Amino acid sequence: MADVQGTIFPAEDFDAEVDAETLYEAMKGWGTDEDPIIDVLANRSNEQRLEIREKFKQMYGERLIDRLKSELKGDFEEVVVALLTPPAEYLARCMKGAMKGMGTDEQALIEIMCTKNNQEMEELKSTYAEVFDGDSLEDDIEGETSGHFKRLLVSLCNAGREEGDENDVDEGLAEEDATEIYDAGEGQRGTDESKFNSVLALRSFPHLRVMFDKYLELSGNSIDNMIDEECDGAIKDGYMAIVYCVRNIPGFFAKRINDACKGIGTDDSTLIRCVVSRSEIDLQQVKEVFETRYGRPLSEAIKDECGGDYKNMLLAIVKDASVNPFPDFDAEEDAKILRKAMKGFGTDEDAIIEILCHRSNDQRQEIDTMFKQAYGKDLIDELKSELGGNFEKAILAMMQKPAVYDATCLRKAMKGAGTDEATLIEIMCTRKNDELTAIKEAYNAEFDRDLEEDLKSETSGHFERLLVSMCQANRDESYEVDEEEAESDAQELFDAGEGKFGTDESTFNMILALRNFNQLRAIFRAYERIAGTDILDSIKGECTGSLEDGYLTIAKGAMDTPALFAERLYKSMKGLGTDDKTLIRIVVTRSEIDMEYIKAKYEEMYEKPLADAIADDCGGDYKKCLISLLG
Repeated sequence: MADVQGTIFPAEDFDAEVDAETLYEAMKGWGTDEDPIIDVLANRSNEQRLEIREKFKQMYGERLIDRLKSELKGDFEEVVVALLTPPAEYLARCMKGAMKGMGTDEQALIEIMCTKNNQEMEELKSTYAEVFDGDSLEDDIEGETSGHFKRLLVSLCNAGREEGDENDVDEGLAEEDATEIYDAGEGQRGTDESKFNSVLALRSFPHLRVMFDKYLELSGNSIDNMIDEECDGAIKDGYMAIVYCVRNIPGFFAKRINDACKGIGTDDSTLIRCVVSRSEIDLQQVKEVFETRYGRPLSEAIKDECGGDYKNMLLAIVKDASVNPFPDFDAEEDAKILRKAMKGFGTDEDAIIEILCHRSNDQRQEIDTMFKQAYGKDLIDELKSELGGNFEKAILAMMQKPAVYDATCLRKAMKGAGTDEATLIEIMCTRKNDELTAIKEAYNAEFDRDLEEDLKSETSGHFERLLVSMCQANRDESYEVDEEEAESDAQELFDAGEGKFGTDESTFNMILALRNFNQLRAIFRAYERIAGTDILDSIKGECTGSLEDGYLTIAKGAMDTPALFAERLYKSMKGLGTDDKTLIRIVVTRSEIDMEYIKAKYEEMYEKPLADAIADDCGGDYKKCLISLLG
């Protein structure tokens, strides 16, 4: 795992007075302009936001939080207030809220108490007393919880956990602890939770990691399974939280976020708390674990579960896309700048890049409409007449709606002599159901042709059947996993390939084209157990040509979508010459989806920033354009 890193960093050229004025203007008069609020607060560190709070009070004689509360509401208000509160105070208020009134939110207590080191715990306790007029966090915990769960939280509250690194671990003591835990649980009738408490609440994380390994050697059972079997209720959840954190703290928060988004309704308080509290610590890692484990980017989960300005604020904090809606967007002003950039002798390419590479696709469509209204000319025609080469191709790609651009790429891939199978595979095998449906509609509207019929006429055999299957846009897009069905599908894949002479491609088509990505990953795990080899190697051994490439694209996309696109980008720039069509298509189409993930994955896989690779392979305004889209 890479170094701990958040998604929010201190803004360069920070000016608290300018930001305070921006926020004041956003709330001045009738109505509220939420976009500047999102832009300022999601792009400043907590320390900078606190400076803005102080400056706002000095300049306007009122508390910023009070003013925002009067202007905002609901979950958007909650996340804004969270961002403007010092971290320890925010978590102290969350703790108080979890214990206030009828019932206790044990999960919130566990999340906060089980993830803090000694220094953070001491700060939390002192802040709690300061904010709540001398109330003791420990006393409140004792009053609101009971039994061994209460004892666990009190032990954690005492901030007495040993601290040290891997070099400080005493393997003999770790083995003794493993034996004590075994004797207190699986090794006897009933469970002695006091032994669990003394070890899990007091030993250092490196020590516990070694102890977990020793426990597995001793009992043949993992510590997780043992806790699940021996404990129940809040105490089980507390112990499991510690185990998760010992192994991988970002993984614990990824699980918390997934649980918050699962089922009917969203646990918005947990979602807000996890996103805000980790935004300057390790949210980048939380995002990576989330996508790997649950098969979709965190941003996609947020889009599915949240709405309006609340959604936009969380997305601004999470930062998956490299191109986001521009705050204070003014289509008329942008159209004026573009007109000036193309008027008279010569063209101001920098102005074009500055505008179009920093506006979302929806905003570019508004600029396009405004340009025609204001100047009676088609913006795309004007750009075509002023620009050339790959720079022109990249700009025109950005100006098309996503579905229209994909449809155009597909038409070009099948028009004329020969077929560009790689483009067909990339688009048809990586787009979601709603995207494929929109592409089919755009293809018909733009070219008065049927996409499925063209695919049938330009491809053949099992590759044709794969693309036609994808064209139906019928993939299960739930996130549910059925392990028994995964085992059955894995066996079917084995029987259709390595388990027989020849290959039954129809079985591969059915499973790869219809199962959801989480289910596919479960199938691939089961397949490796059955076959003794991974699915990618099996596909390479059983298939060839475009069909092999199609199956591999689906499998790699299910395993790690950003890695798939990072690999395609690498191949587009590898060797002599550059595959500019692929390079442009991926940078443009992923810029508002998951480009930040792709950039991180590219550097991890090829030990070079993506921007540097593009700078080495491209030149001039074309290079500037692509690098601007990377963010």
